[in-house]
Amino acid sequence: MGTVDPDRILSQMEQLPPLPEAVARFIDGDPSTTERDVARSLMAALSPEGPDTLGHGPWWGHALATAMGARRIAEETGRTEPREAFVAGLLHDVGHLVLVTLVPAAFRDVLGSQGHDVRFLALERQQCGLDHVRAGIQLIRRWQLPDPIAAAVAQHHVASFENEIPPVTTAAIVVADTWAQVLGWGYDFPIWRLSGRTEEAASSLNLLWGDQLRLLESLDREIVDLALEFGVPVSRPSIEAPGLGERAALWVSLHGSEPTPLGTLLLRHRGFRVIHIASTDSIQPREAELVLIDSPWAEPEEVVDLVDEIVPGRRASVALLSDPRPDQCMRRRDTESGICGIPRLFTAFDLRWVESCPVNS
Repeated sequence: MGTVDPDRILSQMEQLPPLPEAVARFIDGDPSTTERDVARSLMAALSPEGPDTLGHGPWWGHALATAMGARRIAEETGRTEPREAFVAGLLHDVGHLVLVTLVPAAFRDVLGSQGHDVRFLALERQQCGLDHVRAGIQLIRRWQLPDPIAAAVAQHHVASFENEIPPVTTAAIVVADTWAQVLGWGYDFPIWRLSGRTEEAASSLNLLWGDQLRLLESLDREIVDLALEFGVPVSRPSIEAPGLGERAALWVSLHGSEPTPLGTLLLRHRGFRVIHIASTDSIQPREAELVLIDSPWAEPEEVVDLVDEIVPGRRASVALLSDPRPDQCMRRRDTESGICGIPRLFTAFDLRWVESCPVNS
């Protein structure tokens, strides 16, 4: 289909509902208005009907997880207002709902054709005439929400802050958005240059990895409970769910690196017990369902013999962890070896993809 005139789309903004009163009261500090009131009011105002839209599940799951993460970061750092951070988290991707409301057919084409070798924002601009960041900013301005929320909506997808210190609410949203996506809350959208952007934001907030993991573990049960309360499907166990650790995941470091803290946490979410192999000098055959080969530059054909030595008969799913080149797909599978390639900072969606691939080539 041809591109849609973005000015025509923006001229239809009056079709969208006004700012829910609960949101305005919450931002103003009304003690009787809760986060649940805000979420309910926004869901009622902005959830389009019909099976071909974004719907009520994954989108709101991601929004709730990001909002709660941003609020917890605000409380932890004391550098931004928790209520503003919560609302910014709920609305950081609100442009998706603008597009699915105003140009539903075009946005369905986006969802139907997006892939892991296409930048999602570019696909939105191609199909809809504008991306969800621009659409979201227009709604935020129409609602006259505070500048920190507007800035977070505008900047949460920047590839890099280029050594500039991001606004604190924006930084909180970037980190919380990453947490939500990595843990599998939302849609399987491609993530580009996730690591550097997130590290810049976390550094500006003085959030070390230990801080992030501590906050994530304390948040997890709360996010799951809230998602269930709002009817959002939960497709993974919580961290403290019983029965975890029954499956073995081998993390094999070819160059002396340690498993990433977020990767280890995510594997726990998926029910794995992580076994780190720091040296390949004395490899012993192991029973495992997943093998992660951690190497920044190895190619699949270079690690086939190693994998066969670790898991004879290739009874495990195998992924090579690396930082893909700009011209490379974020996910790829070598047709000869059957070995998958995913980013070193992987998401729950990456792991699901690896586990869905045939075990043997």
